[in-house]
Amino acid sequence: MGAEKIGLAARDCLVFEDAPAGVKAGYSANCTVIALLMHFKPEQLPGAQHYINSLEDLRIMEDKGEFILNLTC
Repeated sequence: MGAEKIGLAARDCLVFEDAPAGVKAGYSANCTVIALLMHFKPEQLPGAQHYINSLEDLRIMEDKGEFILNLTC
């Protein structure tokens, strides 16, 4: 619903979550889900496409108008 309110398709959005319910919601909405392993293990957060320990493991770079995610976990 949030993506729709700002004129984006959910499939074009990233969801950062650290709880099972949030990962499930992002997955169900057809977003790309990046799970933060702060309180749960990867097997407790099914549906995430990527897992990182903290936001410090995330780098966003820009190349010719395209954004590139680099997950260092």
